[in-house]
Amino acid sequence: MNYFNCRFNRSIIEGVKNLIKTIKQICFGFHNFENFKIRIMPNFI
Repeated sequence: MNYFNCRFNRSIIEGVKNLIKTIKQICFGFHNFENFKIRIMPNFI
């Protein structure tokens, strides 16, 4: 039902969530948020 309201499929959201989770595992140990943000943002542009 939500698909008809905003045209998002649950699989797209789950894929984005998994991507962020994977990047978080790779970036474990970064000491500031800016480095983490630099790793994540190119994936959404």
